[in-house]
Amino acid sequence: MKTNTLTPLAAQEPEAGPEAEAGLYFFAIYTHRQETRLGRVSRRGTRPSALGRTVEAHWHNLSRIFPDIRLDAFTLMPDRIHGIIEIEEGAPHGIAAILRTFKSFSAREINKLQQTPGNMIWQQAHDERILHDAADLEKMQTHIMTAPARWRDGRRQRLNPVSRRRSGAFLNWFLPSFLAAEH
Repeated sequence: MKTNTLTPLAAQEPEAGPEAEAGLYFFAIYTHRQETRLGRVSRRGTRPSALGRTVEAHWHNLSRIFPDIRLDAFTLMPDRIHGIIEIEEGAPHGIAAILRTFKSFSAREINKLQQTPGNMIWQQAHDERILHDAADLEKMQTHIMTAPARWRDGRRQRLNPVSRRRSGAFLNWFLPSFLAAEH
């Protein structure tokens, strides 16, 4: 008989190595298949859906689960979240464990609300990078806070090829060959 060798996250040993280092981390977590389920971007920012509100609640709860972290900038996008977490010196868990816990708890809650146990909510992988100095931090905070406006502008250009052509962002491969020569 095969036994389960997996242990719950809380019972695992603290991470060692560079993953458990103290510091500031930028991350992006994408929804499964990059489905736009978390909200809608409007002129005033992102309006979260019920799923998005659940994700935001779990973001704010992270510092209760991990008292050795500080939450910084965060934004919810239709298909992903961006955030910055500061891990204090001596914290027992690294960024990977923190993000795994976030994805697990929020996915469980979303599936409970939708009555869809076991459905994939998040992509398994996530993007992360350590922020080395104040300039990195400021750059990523700006990136996070302006993400809804970039999404809205990008959507407008995707939906209206004429505006892309006028702005110079139009892709020549999309144009018929007789028009591409003019640009």
